[in-house]
Amino acid sequence: MTEIRVLADGRFEQADDYAVALSAAASGNGVAWFDALLDDDRSISEIGQALGWRTALGDILRHTRKRARMERTGGQTVVVMLPARYRDDQQSVELSSLGVVVSADAIVTLRGDAWVDLSRTTEVLQLHPSAQGSSIGVLWAICSSVLDAYAPVITGVEENVDQIVEQLFEQDDVTDVSRRIFTLQRELIRLQHATEPVAQMLDQLADDVAPDVGEALVARFRASADAAEHVQRRVQGLRDALDNALTVHSTLVGERSNLEVQRMTEISIKQNDQVKKISSWAAIGFAPSLIAGIYGMNFHLMPELSWQWGYPYAIALMVAVSGGLYWVFRRHDWL
Repeated sequence: MTEIRVLADGRFEQADDYAVALSAAASGNGVAWFDALLDDDRSISEIGQALGWRTALGDILRHTRKRARMERTGGQTVVVMLPARYRDDQQSVELSSLGVVVSADAIVTLRGDAWVDLSRTTEVLQLHPSAQGSSIGVLWAICSSVLDAYAPVITGVEENVDQIVEQLFEQDDVTDVSRRIFTLQRELIRLQHATEPVAQMLDQLADDVAPDVGEALVARFRASADAAEHVQRRVQGLRDALDNALTVHSTLVGERSNLEVQRMTEISIKQNDQVKKISSWAAIGFAPSLIAGIYGMNFHLMPELSWQWGYPYAIALMVAVSGGLYWVFRRHDWL
């Protein structure tokens, strides 16, 4: 459903018919403002017939949802901006589209979604009377209100970035942070596409309308272009902060992986030391068992069995072999 309003003498008044609104705007040196949803084909068709559109501007606007832009079609200025809002419940940025078609005494806004709020436009116009007398002034007020709406969005993203930084240094497990960083980076890329062309677009509009409007309105376009550049810098700053956070995250993950490898290496070394000790004592214990086993076979032709010193010899041999093995293992740091 189309909302029809007439801006005259600094006030917006509702109208019931396109022709009546256009006539009132023309006679009162005002501006007729028609507002509808971009998907409302019937309303767009009615507006087009009332304004005598020669091109299907609705179709043009439907294909410009990803970047802000400006073009001239059929003697009319078409401006596309991408309003944004921050969803606290989802911690995400939601973008829509706003097409603004400007003619001499009328302005048409086609909103991509119902949540796109243009009520602040009225407040901006009331604060700046020099912008009230022309459709170009209304266009500036709309652009200004969209720019103002970016501020809470960027603030919400900044809070998310701060939370990510805290999560990096306060939690033991940071492996799930990378997904959050990449998700937020994607949101910022979309927001950057929405904000990056706006400054140049407003500067171009200021150059285009300078011959037809007063210096005050041109200056407001320039000021809005500066504000758009500030928004763009803030978005780029957030992207840089996330890039740095991702670098820190990778470093922390690498350090923790290195610490884990170091810990496993230390455990392996300790296990090797224990195996060495066990093997050394097993060899030392095996030597006397071997000697005792040999002499315990009681063969009659074994010379030491009938020898008077056979027993002390066997004991001494056991001690010597065990002591020799102990000395060898000790020298090689196995014991």
